[in-house]
Amino acid sequence: MLITLAALLALSSVACTPPTATTPTPVTTTATSRPSVTATASPTPTPTPTPSPTPTPAPAGYTSPRGSITVDQPRAFAVVTSPLTVSGAASLFEGGFSWKLVDLAGKELTKGTGQASPGAPARGTFSFTVTFTVTGDTYAYLSLVSFSAKDGSVDDEARVPIILTAR
Repeated sequence: MLITLAALLALSSVACTPPTATTPTPVTTTATSRPSVTATASPTPTPTPTPSPTPTPAPAGYTSPRGSITVDQPRAFAVVTSPLTVSGAASLFEGGFSWKLVDLAGKELTKGTGQASPGAPARGTFSFTVTFTVTGDTYAYLSLVSFSAKDGSVDDEARVPIILTAR
């Protein structure tokens, strides 16, 4: 118990003692020369060259389902005027074929025959001119047909969709 009493007396004396005042110590500053600021140049960004767009090549010539007729000109969906030059290559019996120009309503606008030189089994080239008359833009297709030497039935057909114009 004596220890407890001594502890209480010590605590009461600490709690009742007024705090000691401290006088702040003045801070003195000495002027020095201004700090120097050195500007470092940022590297100039090198512009990344923008690649030129690659032109989309025109679609390759239209080839018939069996591969015996390829129409190089006109291209599919080309806008064409009269006279129209048709060219391509074919491997056909004796090189002969028929062609016709048909509008989307099924009206035959003109027709004719053509010849690839040389004929099968070689692959020959052909070129011919089609003349037509339209009053405005007309959706149509150019049909090149080869016939069977055996029975005259359609052997192969290339149909190229085109737009006929009077311009």
